[in-house]
Amino acid sequence: MPNGWLGFAANPAFRVNHSSFLRLTDSVFKILITTDNHVGYAEDDPVRGGDSFEAFEEVLKIAEAEAVDFILLGGDLFDKAQPSRHAMYEVMRLLRKYCMGTGEPAFSVVSDMATNFHSSFGKANMADANLRVRIPVFSIHGNHDDPVGGSNLAALDILAMAGLVNYFGKSPSVEDITVSPVLLQKGSSKLALYGLGNIRDERLNRAFSSQRVKCLRPREDADSWFNLFVLHQNRVNHSPKNCIHEEQLDDFIDLVFWGHEHEALIEPVKSAVRNFCITQPGSTVATSLCAAETRPKGVGILRICGDKFNIQRVNLASVRPFLIDDYALRAAPETVNIKSETAVAAHLADIVEDMLVRVAKEFPPPPSGESKLPLLRLRVDSTGGETCNPRRFGQAFVNRVANPGEILLFQKPRRNPRAQHVTKALDPEAAAAQLESMKSDASRKEFIDGLRVENLVSQALADSKASMNILPEDKLQEAVSQFVTKEEKTAIKNFVAETLKKTQSELRSRNEAPILEEDAARARIEALVADRNRKATARRRRAAAAAAAASPTAPPSEAENENEVDEAEAEAGKDKGKAPESESGSGSRSAAPPLPAARSRSSASRKSVSRSSRSKHKSESESGSESDVNDDESSFSCSGGASRPRPSSRSLRRASRAPASSPPPSPSASPPTSPVASVATAAPALAAPVPRRKRRRGGGSSSTATATATSYASKYGRRATKKQKRT
Repeated sequence: MPNGWLGFAANPAFRVNHSSFLRLTDSVFKILITTDNHVGYAEDDPVRGGDSFEAFEEVLKIAEAEAVDFILLGGDLFDKAQPSRHAMYEVMRLLRKYCMGTGEPAFSVVSDMATNFHSSFGKANMADANLRVRIPVFSIHGNHDDPVGGSNLAALDILAMAGLVNYFGKSPSVEDITVSPVLLQKGSSKLALYGLGNIRDERLNRAFSSQRVKCLRPREDADSWFNLFVLHQNRVNHSPKNCIHEEQLDDFIDLVFWGHEHEALIEPVKSAVRNFCITQPGSTVATSLCAAETRPKGVGILRICGDKFNIQRVNLASVRPFLIDDYALRAAPETVNIKSETAVAAHLADIVEDMLVRVAKEFPPPPSGESKLPLLRLRVDSTGGETCNPRRFGQAFVNRVANPGEILLFQKPRRNPRAQHVTKALDPEAAAAQLESMKSDASRKEFIDGLRVENLVSQALADSKASMNILPEDKLQEAVSQFVTKEEKTAIKNFVAETLKKTQSELRSRNEAPILEEDAARARIEALVADRNRKATARRRRAAAAAAAASPTAPPSEAENENEVDEAEAEAGKDKGKAPESESGSGSRSAAPPLPAARSRSSASRKSVSRSSRSKHKSESESGSESDVNDDESSFSCSGGASRPRPSSRSLRRASRAPASSPPPSPSASPPTSPVASVATAAPALAAPVPRRKRRRGGGSSSTATATATSYASKYGRRATKKQKRT
């Protein structure tokens, strides 16, 4: 099959000699396909740290030697979503070295580049007049280098912004997915390149099942395009919902380029349920010590002409040799005491020596003459025998094996033959039971590497018997997975904040925000306080209006109100026998003769009432509304346009002190004309506010404050008593 051309427009089994097509170079796409490069894997390992960089550089060298039109990456270019500076630097250096330079691509992009490529420039790098691109690189993201964080940026976004990579296949929504193809044309050949970056397998499986994944087709002459679909998902059926099934893909596709699976199956295989072929290039570096990684690593050279294609396999020479073997202790010779740890370790060491001999035969050194230390894995069935420490065992093979501490893997056979290979989607209950049953460090590490964080979160929620009412369980699992596997420190915080914001927004849109009982009680209390303040303000206004109507006294001047503190001090000085000071109309201070006793007491009383009234209104304004404060400040002024006379504070003070200083009036005397009398008759409670005097050290008369406080306490109770103490 790889030596012939396959045509799927008329007959899937159609073959011709591909030499006839080599003459049509102007219409043949030549593409290097590779995936799962995992640049930066184990970069801190002193032995294996450079494997991923060397493999990626060899891939670029093959592309340069084959003179391909472009390189197509199937995801996981980087091993981490946030690659190290060294990994990013090396990738940028290699791309600039092998892909940039003189020369122009022999094909063109005929689709809307602003829709296809995720870059603020809205175009492919080869269409940028400021860049000189020799071999364009097109790539989707995988599960290791997918977008993370609040900015939703991937490492490929940085490469795309630098003009080194054309990043496509990034879906803005994971609920409603629309795949728009990149339309490429070379001569008479037309290529529709569909790309879909990695999405969580369960979610994408659900989207496919509910028909929420749509692949757009070219508007004109859709059947004349060769349709190539690139995706990075689970292909192996780990569980019914943990992979993408072939029947879920559209039938108009001609070739599926499947990433994520590391087993190298580059030769195209016809789908059993659809009319397309599948190619799986596999990884370029071994990231796990399993049987799937033992196949020879390589890349594919894909040629497309019209509706026909051909894939040529090219093996990589820089890959580290890897050999895996199985052994059962019960098959050991009778001379070996499998109940002795020392005897078992010595016997297994002999087996590892035999494996090293096999490596020398099966993996000859490269032409450069520099052979790499091999990777060895010996899976030992320890049923009926003893085990030994794998790390202590590996000390004898340091500088001979690349992974001395991971050579041995002790395990016991499982009842289910399909579970011989630890999968990534193991049932949570079975995973917990298996984890407890494992004894050796190597076995536990192998098992933990195969676990998925999502399953552990699901198991923890199931064990706690708690229901998730606000935070969705599936997104919580994804956030925890990003926090653990991708080292995204703000993944959980961003998930909680985004979920709460979305929930609050939805409640506001529905206008169904629930009011808690505490909020309702607080609202009732505030309403009662506001109502009480309004009623008190109304009573004060009515009393003030009545007093003003009955009193001929003119309202106090503005200067007297502004200088009440000075007059209070003057009165205090008078009580001590000092000469009081008053302020003239021009603002100068000068000595003045003592005022009459009645006038002084009346003035001090008025100022004290004004200050105590403002103090009271200020305290009430803290729990009431602003309008109440304004009303309280003008409690002695009538509503309406004109200002009417207010009761004199001097008169109020004189009236409060009258029983102690004035003789009782005669029965024949006329009714009092003082505004105090009318105020006391209409609203006696208003005649006794607490004076808010300025604190002084010693001296001063307190008879007025005591009498006023006594009258005030009869109305306002405990609050007046506290104010009296402060006074």
